[in-house]
Amino acid sequence: MVLECELGYFTPIEIFYLLSRFKKSGRLEFETGEVYFIEGNVVHAKRGELTGMEALYQLSLEESGKIRFFPDEKPEEITISEETGTLFEEIERRKLEIKEFKEKLPPFDTVPLKSTRTPEGEKIALRKKDWKVLILVDGKRTIKEIIEQSGLGALDAYQTLHWLFEKGLIYDPEAKKRLIEEGKKKLGAVLSSLGEGPWKDEVLKLINEMELSGVVEVNGGVKVDAQAGVSPEKLGEFFESAFERIKSKAEEVLGKVLAKKKIQDGLKKAGVK
Repeated sequence: MVLECELGYFTPIEIFYLLSRFKKSGRLEFETGEVYFIEGNVVHAKRGELTGMEALYQLSLEESGKIRFFPDEKPEEITISEETGTLFEEIERRKLEIKEFKEKLPPFDTVPLKSTRTPEGEKIALRKKDWKVLILVDGKRTIKEIIEQSGLGALDAYQTLHWLFEKGLIYDPEAKKRLIEEGKKKLGAVLSSLGEGPWKDEVLKLINEMELSGVVEVNGGVKVDAQAGVSPEKLGEFFESAFERIKSKAEEVLGKVLAKKKIQDGLKKAGVK
């Protein structure tokens, strides 16, 4: 072994590039798999039951653990023949796609449930990969565990989960609670940062317009009655509209520059994006 480092400080793609750039040969060992290089070219990868390009793509997403390089070790088989530059471009493309899907999915420690309602409208035909994910939704496994146990490539697993959520075949039982907590935090942070002013009146008007009196209050902070039977969609619409109205009124009264600074300072202080 001539190289050892912690993922988190280096990314897998940075190590791949280093070994490729200097035309190294040997085995790069991850805690979850391995990648072989011959004169800087990636020729084999293995992660669990996966081999070849899909295993390489999965390993390229690793964010923690140690990696070690053992020079001159040779693979038992060749499963990758694509040009290394093309592989790296595809890895970056997939990482961007996965990032987009991750932002649309609930947190990875969420335990999703199968829906008991029949989706409205068009008939939904399940593909083989949909079944692979759906049978793992048992009320015990987290999203992270479902992805890992699906046997699918990372991108396919993210896409499939997003599709199942979108079609209403599975759902996040904590979605409403999470939406309320995030909405309260964001709205409260902005109102606190701006202080007293006409922006609060804008929120009160919106509460009346959306018939949310008794459900949402903004006196001494933001309060929401989670048991009121209001749908997550309506609450989401309220929080989004309230933020836009506050922002618009603050820009009108304080000017765009100062309003933007106060809002950003409030969100940053509260740790809200």
